[in-house]
Amino acid sequence: MKFAFSSYSKLPGGLKSKGKVMESGTFPTFRTTSSLGPVLSALESMASSPTPETVEAAFRAIEVLGGTLFRKEAWNDMLRALRVWREGATTLAEAVRTVRDRCRVVGRRDMRLTVSRPVLIKGQQFDECVVVGADALNARELYVAMTRPRMTLTVMSATAVLSPS
Repeated sequence: MKFAFSSYSKLPGGLKSKGKVMESGTFPTFRTTSSLGPVLSALESMASSPTPETVEAAFRAIEVLGGTLFRKEAWNDMLRALRVWREGATTLAEAVRTVRDRCRVVGRRDMRLTVSRPVLIKGQQFDECVVVGADALNARELYVAMTRPRMTLTVMSATAVLSPS
């Protein structure tokens, strides 16, 4: 649930309160006929038997809720890791390492648009970059952000002169 809340926004409010109960180590009561019933059933199955299939079913149930996925790459990497786990990795952690290593070797898929923080785009190049809130970045972050574009750079700041720390 923590991963879902860190990857999605606009999930149903009732799910957040149920997530807090799950964090305390108990599973919340729910009606299977409620709007959250399918998700909570999938999460309960995952909690009682954490297998690649039950974890993936919980992920898919969360996707159906229709929130806004803002960590798409991380979410899709987790789904790939579940597939690797199902295909023979001994643990989910090992499967995640395999997926991340494969990504390092093969590279990331080119996205038409990417929204990221400077620390995550280090070493990458883009045709165009827009740096939003440049006045809030420190010198290192500003350097990374301003050296990523190949063609155009747009800097948005509350002040006309940048003086990073």
